[in-house]
Amino acid sequence: MNELINNGSKEQTMSSKDIVILLNEGKPVEQRVRHDNVKRTMERLADREVISFTPMEEMIEVGKGAKREISVYHVTEDHSYIVVAQLSPEFTAALVKEWRRLKGENEELKMMVVAQGKKIDQLTELILNKLPAVEFKTDVPEVTPKKKGSKAGRRHLNDEDIKTIFALKGRGKTQYTIVNETGFSLSSVQRVLRGDRDHLLK
Repeated sequence: MNELINNGSKEQTMSSKDIVILLNEGKPVEQRVRHDNVKRTMERLADREVISFTPMEEMIEVGKGAKREISVYHVTEDHSYIVVAQLSPEFTAALVKEWRRLKGENEELKMMVVAQGKKIDQLTELILNKLPAVEFKTDVPEVTPKKKGSKAGRRHLNDEDIKTIFALKGRGKTQYTIVNETGFSLSSVQRVLRGDRDHLLK
């Protein structure tokens, strides 16, 4: 069974090859219907505007894994009954059963697709729930203004400056806090804490 888009809606179709397989079921070789004969019948019916069909190309196996492309005609359910009635009326009942089977398979396939979609949604939700929450900080840290009398203008640090740095360090202040509170450059504070006596401000 195949699907084609007809007048904006999906409609199930059956190919001329499918009709041949149905008509030849249980028949001896000498009584079997040929595919080209079925296509000619369909063409005559189409010329009389009794049916319409859609030509398509399909691949078939021709033995030992080899394949070749053949031309087939696709018709709707109603038109397939007309074709079979022209070729072998006794197979009309078999055609009805075949359509029921094909429709059942199509409905089962649709249910499988829906179930698979729900499963994917559940897995996606499970994965998203296990991901750690990401917080975006929008607040900007407040910059502590430098105290008046900043020593940034000095070329060298004196002993009082060095004592101030060590005193702040001793109270658990970080290098960046010392920079904010004293106005010294970061490199100067680092030099002092390393014991470098050449304490030049940047």
